[in-house]
Amino acid sequence: MAYDVQVELKVDSAGNPEWLIGPQALWWILALLRLRTSWTLSVPVFADRSFQDIPNSDGARLFPLELGARRATHPTDEIVDLGLDDLSWVSKTWKRAAFLFHRERNFAQAFQAFDHSTTINSPSLGLLTLWSALEHLFAPSKSELRFRVSALIACYLESAGAERMQLHKRLLKLYDERSQAAHTTNAVEGEAASETYEVMRRVLLKIISDDCVPSREFLEQLLFGAA
Repeated sequence: MAYDVQVELKVDSAGNPEWLIGPQALWWILALLRLRTSWTLSVPVFADRSFQDIPNSDGARLFPLELGARRATHPTDEIVDLGLDDLSWVSKTWKRAAFLFHRERNFAQAFQAFDHSTTINSPSLGLLTLWSALEHLFAPSKSELRFRVSALIACYLESAGAERMQLHKRLLKLYDERSQAAHTTNAVEGEAASETYEVMRRVLLKIISDDCVPSREFLEQLLFGAA
């Protein structure tokens, strides 16, 4: 097993909170890049010095990190197109979003589920992982989950109108796929997992942009047109 390292990232932990240093900070930055650009990005190794200095130095320490394969169980993109605008977005966002991650448990769980889902070699399990995270964010009550969660997600992502209605209808079908994965032995289509992945991606990007996890009251206002 071997890896060709394409990019070296130096993490300066000076001034960062103690829960965001070293490998934790490295994972967070890469996870944001995966959210923004492509699930295929990974960080196989963490070192205590620049890679170019390792061959000529004694006592260099390297630690394996993400050695497991990331599989295309949900997304369809395979080529990483990492642009300056993506790097700029991470540069402006990473610390503010990290505090949101640290203080909002539901957001942290949803973000970790999203990032972990591409390592699961099963569309059914990946689909369940993503929908579990969506339910934590959009299920103010446990009754009528299928309709309520789908409606709240659609209201959160789309303005009132035809696009919101179409998204709601598609989410209802995706939730049916989730129920099939949870309660039957029938395999679900990879497309359902892929679409749910993209919905989750939109939700997380909006939460980060708003710097706020939508509350139950806010979601209900959206649902009934009061916000």
